[in-house]
Amino acid sequence: MAVWADSRFQKAFRALEEKCLSHSQAYLLSDLERIIAPGYFATDADILRCDRRTICTRTQGLEFHVGTSIFKISEAGGMRSMRRKWRTIFSGVCQALVYVAAMSDYDQCLEEDPSVNSLSESVEAFVATAAICPVIILILNKADQLEAKLATSPLRKSWPKFQSANTFDNAVTFITQLFLDAVKTKSVEVFPYHTCALDSGSVREVFNTAGETLLDHLRQDSA
Repeated sequence: MAVWADSRFQKAFRALEEKCLSHSQAYLLSDLERIIAPGYFATDADILRCDRRTICTRTQGLEFHVGTSIFKISEAGGMRSMRRKWRTIFSGVCQALVYVAAMSDYDQCLEEDPSVNSLSESVEAFVATAAICPVIILILNKADQLEAKLATSPLRKSWPKFQSANTFDNAVTFITQLFLDAVKTKSVEVFPYHTCALDSGSVREVFNTAGETLLDHLRQDSA
């Protein structure tokens, strides 16, 4: 639409993005004519871009079998108010934890506290998981949004410690290392992976690889 294409609107929107706007809003606004048209039917891409916040911790979760192994998955919300429950629910019963963080949050603020950088908060919460579980599958998500944002929002602007060229690969390496360095003194094994949630093939490949890594680790522990 004409409003979305206007350079002034784009400038204002980029400023608002740093104030806790959801990434899905840019997608929806850029394709508003299709979405508001009569007879609109949501595509897979539309659905994937509609974030649904986890507002509680699901202790029942899902259970499925891979060969002779039984996996039980519970979902935990990442908001500050939810984290107090992590240790109570998962300590002693959690063999592996999948931690998902958005790399594209590097220049955004925390919704609960606008003075805090969202990626910094993700790293802090990641440290808390190291005290709960000895094995963490670290999924650094939204690689596509990270790559798109770097051109207009250099990583160094939000993270002065980043001194490399403002390329996608350098940014991914730097962000990955932030998480690994944060738990290097902890007794925890971390297996990092990078994904784009909108690429189902990529996500499937990552989770297959992560699953095999986890099974190998568990077999070694039980040997």
